[in-house]
Amino acid sequence: MRKTKQISNVSQMLSMYLKELMRLPKDKRVSTTEFAKKFNVHPSTVTEHFQRLSRLNLLNYVKYRGAHLTQEGIHQGELLMWKHRILEVFFMEFLGLSKEDACSEATKIDFFISSNVIKLLCKKMNHPRVCPCGFEIASTYCEEKS
Repeated sequence: MRKTKQISNVSQMLSMYLKELMRLPKDKRVSTTEFAKKFNVHPSTVTEHFQRLSRLNLLNYVKYRGAHLTQEGIHQGELLMWKHRILEVFFMEFLGLSKEDACSEATKIDFFISSNVIKLLCKKMNHPRVCPCGFEIASTYCEEKS
């Protein structure tokens, strides 16, 4: 089982950047312009966030050349995606939300909820393997079924 400690000095916005970076191919460098369009912000705002992620050793960022996640960035991104996907399953299976609403609601709280609570949800739901969107849910962050 991998460590489930979320880095403490990452803001909710930075966590959204991490999740978006996780959705890209692992070897793809992303530009500030691409992210600015995605988040509907000015490229300088993305540059500031990329620089902060870089200072936290979560992102390799080179001005005018783009950015890609470091190993620690990948780990933190995987942790956030695990939490997000478990929440999506919970919202659909137990609350009856649509796939779109489950994703939207999970995005609002995945950053704030502890890994311990997610582990309990995961166990309660018998360790789901796939989220409503069809993506694999990493089992490395949760105890396996006994």
